Amino acid sequence: MIAGTGWANVEFRSYAFADEEGDNATIVETAHSKELRRGTQKPLTGAEQMEWNETAKKTWDEKKAPAIEANV
Repeated sequence: MIAGTGWANVEFRSYAFADEEGDNATIVETAHSKELRRGTQKPLTGAEQMEWNETAKKTWDEKKAPAIEANV
């Protein structure tokens, strides 16, 4: 790895076609690819995700960051 190039953070993923019939070209990441990418980290529980989300919202509000609205 060359320091400072970002290659240390590269991920390799494998995909397969989800629907091999017709003109649909939908792809999904393979289970093996997801497993290899997961590493040894344990994902957050639903409760931990909600707590993290609330903390992030409070931090964002405290910094009075401007709201971003989507023009649909």
